[in-house]
Amino acid sequence: MKKNIIKVILFSLLFAGCGVEYSKLPPPKPIPGIPCPTPSPTPIPVVTPSTSPSTSPNPTPIPSPSPTPTVDPYVNAESIVNSYNEYRNAIGQESLVPGLSCTLYTVPQTTALIVGATLTNVGSFGFNGNFNQPDTSVSVGLNILPTALQQVYQTWFIVKCSGYIVSQNSEFYEFSLTSDDGSNMYIDGGLLINNDGLHAAQSVNGAKFLQANVHSFELDFLQATGYQELILDMNGSAIPGQLFYH
Repeated sequence: MKKNIIKVILFSLLFAGCGVEYSKLPPPKPIPGIPCPTPSPTPIPVVTPSTSPSTSPNPTPIPSPSPTPTVDPYVNAESIVNSYNEYRNAIGQESLVPGLSCTLYTVPQTTALIVGATLTNVGSFGFNGNFNQPDTSVSVGLNILPTALQQVYQTWFIVKCSGYIVSQNSEFYEFSLTSDDGSNMYIDGGLLINNDGLHAAQSVNGAKFLQANVHSFELDFLQATGYQELILDMNGSAIPGQLFYH
């Protein structure tokens, strides 16, 4: 019994001297001649990657940005025309519809001006585009005429297009009318641009303050022989057909 107790005490002293806490007693000095046992290193566990499919939930997909809505640049014009049509209907008139009403006339080969010309009515048609006929030979045909008429009427005619133009904002508008041969433009019943006569392509400008409203409009064009051109700009750009009504 005593031998076992002595062995326990010696074992305790041996490990305490090597820095191993075996009891709460103050550690004695190491016993000379007795080496301290070297502790075995703790093995590092090897983690084997799992081959089973992941059970984590799928990440929430990031929604794509919504496309920027397209803004109709002529929505204000449509609103103005709708209000004007309500007024017209209230007084028994028909509603305005998109485009201009054009009439084609033949003229004598002695015609020098649109104003005062002798006109022979050929017929009328609707025009829903813009006035953008580049400088070309008359054999190409005037692009504001219906396709069926472009090869039939190429010289000595006048086209008059009338209706309304919509001003979307109350401001001054700068108009430029280029033609070969003559042309005249009227707004609110008054002659704004006089480019009449027989001549090569030339431009004439005119400016007018227009309230945000519907304004009466007329454009007349004379074609003699040779080359043709008819371009109407407003504030530096061709007037879009969406602003014309009749």
